[in-house]
Amino acid sequence: MSKTAQMALPLSYPAPYYKEDFLMAECYEDVFRWLNLYPNWYHPIFLILGPAGSGKTHIAKMFTQHIYRAKDLSFDDIIYMPDLCAVEDIDEVGVNETLLFHLYNYTAQKDRKVLMTARAMPLWKLPDLKSRMNIVPNAKITVPDDKIIMMLILKELSERQLDIESEVIEYILKYIERSFPAIQSFINHICQLSLAQKRKITIPLAKEALSLIEQEKLLTSI
Repeated sequence: MSKTAQMALPLSYPAPYYKEDFLMAECYEDVFRWLNLYPNWYHPIFLILGPAGSGKTHIAKMFTQHIYRAKDLSFDDIIYMPDLCAVEDIDEVGVNETLLFHLYNYTAQKDRKVLMTARAMPLWKLPDLKSRMNIVPNAKITVPDDKIIMMLILKELSERQLDIESEVIEYILKYIERSFPAIQSFINHICQLSLAQKRKITIPLAKEALSLIEQEKLLTSI
């Protein structure tokens, strides 16, 4: 049995997003290794790091029904938070670092468990917050492998009732960038092309979608 098959989800907390809906892969192994220790965490806060589209929100919603966006937090939210919750996007522009500092302190005082998410480790300006967040355990969602890329493409196309042949998948895996944003961009482009042009998903269409992504990258780099 592979490492991926052996990974389990914690069963002691509510799961409004079901395990069966999540595409488990080795890129999530470090994240779930920590989550499966719940409620016996050695630190009350855990931080998941991963790019947009990598599944952070899905994981958070499997962990708890109580989800907060860091940018929208109020002091009342912090005081009355449940014992198990998630705070997303702590690296987003506009997040109030003073409120996050209070959240950290209240979490420790009230024996809460808080899952946080971010695309990358924030560069904190508040020294007190920085010193505390530096000791928070974290895990990164790593680069997606061929298996998760294939599964994501098949899942998204199936939800849109679009078919794809195995040779097209093989072509995509050969040329697509190994990153979650690139995968999501490719899926969006190929679906739009297929639906707008009423074309089946073929290698030429996949080549066109990949070409559009490269053109966008060039434009943004100018």
